[in-house]
Amino acid sequence: MKSRKLLVVISVVAVMLNSLAIAGATISKQTDTTSPTLVIRAPSTDETFTKSPITVSGKATDDGTGNSGILSVTVNGLRASNDTTAGTGIANWSLSFTLRPGSNTLTVIAKDASPNQNATTQTVTVAFQSPVDNTPPLLDITSLEDDDTVTQSTLTVSGKATDDGAGDNGISSVTVNGVRAGNDTATGAGIANWSRTLTLNPGANTITVVAKDASANQNATTQTLNITFLSPLASVSAASYSSVELAAESIVAAFGGGLATTAVAANTTPLPTVLAGTTVIIEDSNDTERPAALFFVSPAQINYQIPPGTTTGTATVRVARSGAVVSSGTMQIETVAPGLFTADASGHGLPAAVALRVKADGTQSFEPVARFDPTQNRFAAVPLELGAATDQVFLLLFGTGIRFNSSLTAVTSRIGGVNAEVTFAGAQGSLVGLDQINLRLPRNLAGRGEVEIVLTVDGQPANTVRVNIK
Repeated sequence: MKSRKLLVVISVVAVMLNSLAIAGATISKQTDTTSPTLVIRAPSTDETFTKSPITVSGKATDDGTGNSGILSVTVNGLRASNDTTAGTGIANWSLSFTLRPGSNTLTVIAKDASPNQNATTQTVTVAFQSPVDNTPPLLDITSLEDDDTVTQSTLTVSGKATDDGAGDNGISSVTVNGVRAGNDTATGAGIANWSRTLTLNPGANTITVVAKDASANQNATTQTLNITFLSPLASVSAASYSSVELAAESIVAAFGGGLATTAVAANTTPLPTVLAGTTVIIEDSNDTERPAALFFVSPAQINYQIPPGTTTGTATVRVARSGAVVSSGTMQIETVAPGLFTADASGHGLPAAVALRVKADGTQSFEPVARFDPTQNRFAAVPLELGAATDQVFLLLFGTGIRFNSSLTAVTSRIGGVNAEVTFAGAQGSLVGLDQINLRLPRNLAGRGEVEIVLTVDGQPANTVRVNIK
C-alpha cells in the first residue's frame, strides 16, 4: 500500500516538473533579428533641385511582435529630427540637408533598439543646380547727385545696394573708383549700406560706383557721377595782404589749391589773360564778367589785376584751368582800398620805396631806404639824412588801390606822428596796377630814428610801414 502511494507521488512530481519546463520555454525572451522598415518620402530619386537646403523625410517602422522599436535615423551620418527614441515603434523623421552643386547621394540608415542594432539602409540620388542669377543689383547713391558742385576737398560717397529678390545671390562687393567701400555687406547678404570717403581734385571729378552680386557671373551695376570741386579762393591785396576790401585796377594775390599746373610769370605787356592754361574771371555786382590780367600763376597762388570797370559791391572770382573752373571765391570791391608794398613782400616793416633828394640848384638824386643784409638774411633800414636846410627830401612809396581817390586833399600822411605833405597820389604810369604816393619829409623829423608812416586815403587806412630818419 505504501509502495503504491509513493509511485503516485513520483508521477505527480514528474508531471509538475514537465509543466514547469514547458512554461519556462514559453516565457523566455526571443532575440530581435528583424530590421526596421524604412521609407523615404522625399526627395524622389533623380529629382533635381534649384534651391538648397532641402528637406529629407520619411518613415521608419519597427513595431511588430518581438521588435525593439526605432533607435535612430541618420542621413549621411546626420541624426534626423523626430526619429523616435528607443522602444517606440514608429519614427516620422526629417532633416534639413544642404546640397552641393551637382549630384548628391543621400544615404538613410534606420536602426532599431535591439542589442545588435538591426539596420536598414536606403539611398537616393538627387541633383542640385544653382539657378543662374542674371539680375544685377539695385544701386542707389544717396549722398549726392550727378553734376553737383562742392567746396570741400573731402567727400563721403554713400548709398544702398540691394540684391535680395527671389533667386538673387546677395551683394558681393561695392567699390568706389576701384576701392572697396566700407560696410558693403559680405557675400550672400541682400542689402549693403555702403560708404567711402574720397579726396577730390580741384575741378572735375568722376566718381564710379560698382555693385556686384554673389552669383557665379557676378552681375554688376555701375553708376557714374560727375562732381565739380571748387577749391576755396582767397583774394587779398598783393601789397598789404588785407582781404577786407579791394579796388578796381588794383593788384591782387589769390590763394587756393590746384589753380595751375605749373608756375609761370608773365613776360609781355599788355599782360596776358591766360597763363599756362589758367584764366581768372571777375564777375562784378552788375553780373558783368571780365578776364583779369595775369602777372603770375602757380598751383597755390595767382597774382592778377582786378579788371578796369569792375563796379563796387560783391564780386565773384573764378579760376579756370584749361576751360574748367577749379576754384571760386568772393571779394568786396570799393572805390579805394589802399595798400603799400613792402621790401620783404610781407605787408609790414620797411616799405618798397626810394627817397628823392632835390637840392637848391635843382639837382635830383635817388637814395635807398632799405637794403638786403645777407648776414641777417633780411632787409635792413638805410637811415635817411635830411641834409642841408635847402634840401628837400621826398619819400616815394609804391602801393595799389589808391588811384581812384576823390582828391589829393583826401590823402593824408603822418610820419612819426607828424603831418607830412602828400604831393602826389595816383597811378605810377608805367607798371600795371601800381600806384605811387610822394611825401615831403618834414625837417623836424631829423634824428628821430625809426618812425611809422600812417597813410589814409578817403578815410581808408593803408598798412603801416616804417623808415629810419637819421
